[in-house]
Amino acid sequence: MESLKIETEEMLKVGPNTFALRVEGDSMSPRFLEGDIIIVDPSLACENGDFCIAWLNGEVTFKKLRKNEKEIRLIPLNEKYPEIVIHMDKPVDFRIIGKVVDMIPKLQ
Repeated sequence: MESLKIETEEMLKVGPNTFALRVEGDSMSPRFLEGDIIIVDPSLACENGDFCIAWLNGEVTFKKLRKNEKEIRLIPLNEKYPEIVIHMDKPVDFRIIGKVVDMIPKLQ
C-alpha cells in the first residue's frame, strides 16, 4: 500500500499519528475499491466488526476484524478471498496497526 500525507486532523477527530493509505487489490470490494484512500488511526483500538490495518508475517493487510478468546479472523469483503484465521495458542508475527476511521473514494 502507498502511504499518503493528508491533513486529517483538520477533517476528523483523529490522533496525531493518523495516516492515509491507498487501497490496492480487490479483497475489500465492493465497499472499498482499488485507488480509494483509507484514513487509519493507530491510537484507536480495533473491536469486532471494525475495519483494520494489520501486520501478518511481514505483510500489511486491510480487513474486517472478528475475534474471540481462541482466534482472530481477518475477513475480506470480497467472497472470492478466504478469511485469514490466527489461532491465539500458536506463535505468529501479528499485530493491529490501526483502525480505519474514514474513506475517500477514488473519483473516476
